[in-house]
Amino acid sequence: MEMKMNYLQPASQWVEALPQGNGRLGVMSFGGVEEERLTLNEDTLWSGYPGDHIIPDSFLHVQKAEKLILEGKAEEAQRELEAHLLGDWSESYEPLGELLLSFPDFTGQAVSCYQRNLNLLDGVSEVSFTAGETPCRRTLFVSHPHQVFCLKMNAGNPIPLARVHLSSLLRSQTAAEGSEIILTVRCPSCALPSYYRTGPEAVTYDDAPEKTGISATAVLRVDTDGRIVRDGSGLRLEQFTWFELRLASRSNFESFDRFPGLSAVDHAALARHDLDAAGDLTFEELLREHREDFSALMSLQEIRLDGDSREDLPTDRRLRRYSAGEKDDSLPVLLYQFGRYLLLSASRPGTQAMNLQGIWSADLQPIWSSNYTTNINTEMNYWPAEICNLPGCSQPLFDLVDKLSVTGGKVAGELFRARGATTNHNTDLWGHATPVGMHGRGNAVFGWWPMAYGWLSAHLFEHFIYTGDRAFLRDRALPVLRNAALFFIDTVSEDDEGCLTLRPATSPENTFLLNGECLSVSSASTMTDEIIREVMTEYLTSLEILGLSEEDAPAARRVLEKLPPLRFGADGRLLEWAVDYEESDPQHRHISPVYGLFPGHLRTVDSDPRILEGIRKLLARRGDGGTGWSLGWKVNVQARLHDGDHALKLLRRQLQVVETSEMDLHNGGGTYLNLFCAHPPYQIDGNMAASSGVPRLLIDSALDEITLLPALPSSWKNLTARGLRGANGYTVDLRVRDGKLTDVKLVSGCNRPTRVRVGNREQVLTLAPGETRLATEKTLNSDLLFPEKDQ
Repeated sequence: MEMKMNYLQPASQWVEALPQGNGRLGVMSFGGVEEERLTLNEDTLWSGYPGDHIIPDSFLHVQKAEKLILEGKAEEAQRELEAHLLGDWSESYEPLGELLLSFPDFTGQAVSCYQRNLNLLDGVSEVSFTAGETPCRRTLFVSHPHQVFCLKMNAGNPIPLARVHLSSLLRSQTAAEGSEIILTVRCPSCALPSYYRTGPEAVTYDDAPEKTGISATAVLRVDTDGRIVRDGSGLRLEQFTWFELRLASRSNFESFDRFPGLSAVDHAALARHDLDAAGDLTFEELLREHREDFSALMSLQEIRLDGDSREDLPTDRRLRRYSAGEKDDSLPVLLYQFGRYLLLSASRPGTQAMNLQGIWSADLQPIWSSNYTTNINTEMNYWPAEICNLPGCSQPLFDLVDKLSVTGGKVAGELFRARGATTNHNTDLWGHATPVGMHGRGNAVFGWWPMAYGWLSAHLFEHFIYTGDRAFLRDRALPVLRNAALFFIDTVSEDDEGCLTLRPATSPENTFLLNGECLSVSSASTMTDEIIREVMTEYLTSLEILGLSEEDAPAARRVLEKLPPLRFGADGRLLEWAVDYEESDPQHRHISPVYGLFPGHLRTVDSDPRILEGIRKLLARRGDGGTGWSLGWKVNVQARLHDGDHALKLLRRQLQVVETSEMDLHNGGGTYLNLFCAHPPYQIDGNMAASSGVPRLLIDSALDEITLLPALPSSWKNLTARGLRGANGYTVDLRVRDGKLTDVKLVSGCNRPTRVRVGNREQVLTLAPGETRLATEKTLNSDLLFPEKDQ
């Protein structure tokens, strides 16, 4: 199983360090010899405090902008939005601190036998080396069962001295007491985006209780066979052959609507409780329980390719060889499993949803505030959850949507006089739902986008597609879909042709040229229409499945019927806006018009040929370049178009090694040496997109429908896959030999009738949960793909 990353040298920069986490605590380890640096994160550490950020009289300006756009005054409509509706920025995700281990006696010593590895199957990393005559090994993991980070170092000979220190970029205090180091931090009351402002005034602290930021405590507990001595605010270890570190951290964050400055939560006591709860267990017992927990989930799905593979080489060398055009068939599989690993490490039930960097960020003003960017990136983070057989990892996203149902409900009511809920381009721990941009000229291109809640609602329906869980559909998904539908019912307006859509409309982060002006606001955009179309379809479908009748269903049907048709340019490509404008950037990284094909389920390879051709021509115009996450999106789109060879070509492009974190919004995308996605800079969304794209070549699902081998690349002649996940909770094992499907095992997850398609054959199965069907090469070439008994 392709499940290990390994290196023959320490990390020289953050994007070479190895990530570990338990959904809440995140650690990046560099693997140094003389000095080991570990950056620490806790997922509730954000700047800011609760607030609705609604600008007075917003509704009047929304009305005016809508009137202007219907009059054909796009420039005036954009200026109205930017001048009066783009307000406060969302807040920033903040780092907890840094753990530094230094070994003065290793300075100048020859280092041999160095190895650094991360086992993706069990979430354990190890560093081993010999410094002079002393062999050493460090083992690291972050326990989900016990909510502590653990590190143990063993040495073959006594080491005279090591120093242990904790520090933080946040306002903090560090103290050493006995065998513990206690780090207490406080997050800023405001941390502005680095692209907006830097310097001391960009990160501010306010001592007023209602404006005080989140506080947290990290407690590091040390055990050793040597001597522990206080060393200022740190500890000094003397004459030891082993030491063990256990770190726990908790904050006083209670809820998105509770002020941390007024909290009575004793975060220090909570951190000590985590340590004490694990205190009766040895390191080896903690390690065993961690491995059992982590590997039980990671092992649910496996894809193994038979072909040219260089698993024997260090990961960085493999990546560089692959970038140079060498063959390594299983490297895309390693990238896919790394994405599953990151998802499991960063998103567990009860934790916060993954932000732009997952849970790993080392900066006080991280790139893009390391927030939730909901015009693609947050949604993309959760594309693998269902298809990669880690559905429980979606729960933090659903919790975020529940939060936005409240904050976004207020925005819908006050900005639009509408029911339901809406949110825009950015949100944060506090559920920020208003447009961002601080009235900046040109900022409507991202700031004005009240479509995000509608897109997020599709993730809950996607969960139903993959589970067939009617209780989830009724109790969790339908309320969100209803909120999204009500908002659009109340906000769409009619144009001269009688078409309804939400106006003014933008298409995420893209612009067009009109009368020499670069604009982003239009009377309609394809992505806006497609999101509304999907929301209404899924809302009405949910009512039908549940046998429910609601008074707003007729209005939803009317909106669905009167949405604009898809529009095509003179060259046949699918258009992005209502008019065939000249595009400012024809190779733009966003491919928003294809939303209905992917991630939506409105279009399929069985759709109108003109639509499919329009999508292909749009994709050809965009090209195969782009940022890391853009490449990942294109992989999934080509999989849904059943073009596996093109998808694999894009995966190879995504696996181009990137050596620098310098920003490149056009063609700089690729992969860092630790397999993090290079936007660049680092964003986790590209990892998630690539991870969902690999199994999508082998299996794809729609409501009550599974397609096997929809986009098998021609070079994938021989493979086995286990635990592939399809609609209605089905798990699928399959084998391919000489490019042909030879064996399939289906295990049902619920009793909903499910159409299974293999090539041009299909069969509807209605099986009890847990019931199994087998197909062999013989039956796969017969009319009955899956006989009730072996034939």
